[in-house]
Parts: sequence; C-alpha cells; structure tokens
Amino acid sequence: MAIDATGRFIHANSAAQQLLGASVHIAGGRLILRDRHAAAEYGKVIDRLRGLREGKTLCAPPIVARQENAAPIVIRVLPVDGGAKSPFLCARALLLLDEIVAPAKSDWQVLIRAFGLTPAEARLAALLASGETLETAAEALRVTRETARSRVKSIFQKTDTHRQATLVALLASLGRC
Repeated sequence: MAIDATGRFIHANSAAQQLLGASVHIAGGRLILRDRHAAAEYGKVIDRLRGLREGKTLCAPPIVARQENAAPIVIRVLPVDGGAKSPFLCARALLLLDEIVAPAKSDWQVLIRAFGLTPAEARLAALLASGETLETAAEALRVTRETARSRVKSIFQKTDTHRQATLVALLASLGRC
C-alpha cells in the first residue's frame, strides 16, 4: 500500500487488498486498524512520518494487527524518499502487509535449531507467532504469566529482538521460507 505524508491512502495492490477486511480496512482515505494497540502504534508512525524531513529515514518497528477470526497482519513501513517518489507520485511511505502464518507444531524444531530455543521457549514462540497474546499463551501452556514473561525475555535475547511485534514478524518470516 502507498500512503502520503499525512497517512492518506493512495493505492493498494491486489495482494494488500486481499488482506483487508473488517479488522484492517480503508475508510475515509485512511488505514483503519480495529486492534487498539496496533492503531496506536500506527498513529505514532504516521505522526513521525508527518514530521520527517526530506532525506531523513524513518525507522519503525513492525506493527502486528490482531484480527478476530483471522490471522494477525504484520505491517512494515518503508519510507519513500527523493528520486524514488516519481513512480509513486506523492507517496511518502509504503506499507507492506503480511498475514502471519503460524508455525506448525513440527516447526518448533526449526525454532529450536534456528535460535537455540529450549522446547518450552519454542512452544511459547510458536503460540506468539500465531497471534496469541502472552496471557493466552501462558494459559495454553499451563504456566504462570511470570514464567511466560521470563521465557519471552530469554527468547528476545536469543533472537536479538526487543519487542514482541518484532519477534512475531521475525517468526512470521520463517513461515514463508
């Protein structure tokens, strides 16, 4: 998807349009996210984009938008600058939308081998990658929230990530391989 400097929608290719639905849609020329946390994160990115001077880069972490009855969507923001603008007219940023595909249970072994996770960490990471919240994942694994938080900290260290959204985006990228 292409957006202008104020966050107004310009264009979406067919792949992006297929991901749009009730939880992530375009209304009034703007991308609307039903997930409140994702909407707040997206709003911060748009505010930073508005104040971005020409030639400056925008480094924004991926945004994970949870959806009801559908896989979460990861939104990555890529700024369009200088000479790259001409093909995109007045586009200031491209939004890359990816649906998160949960790793199959057998893929836990991939997470163990790829990042040196313990089996317990790999199971938690797989649940987070499928869009579960930390609290829901802790319940599913029958561990306390504090145990799950401790495991997530270890997963962050082993995957060189610092935020859950970045971790989910990383794990989602493994699912596309």
